[in-house]
Amino acid sequence: MLTFEKQLAASRKPEVSWSFWQQLPLFCSDYPAQRVKRDSEDLEEGVMGSVNLLQNVTLSTQPISAFDWNADKMGLCVCTSFDQTLRVLIVTKLNRV
Repeated sequence: MLTFEKQLAASRKPEVSWSFWQQLPLFCSDYPAQRVKRDSEDLEEGVMGSVNLLQNVTLSTQPISAFDWNADKMGLCVCTSFDQTLRVLIVTKLNRV
């Protein structure tokens, strides 16, 4: 299965992931306080954050073919699907994420 991700231009936290299905899930990435820690052998290793699902919406009966955030307006995005429809979407409350 082929999966695509698109992060919001103003912030790296919210991102939309789609995989040629009819749904667009919106995730929020939570970064750890420390990005690197030392292991028992005194080597650096990365610390994983977590990903939380904020919203999952079904938009079409056909697969989503493209998605893009607007660079100027936070929360404004557009997507297309194989039913030959262009959808303009507004995602609200992103400043609280």
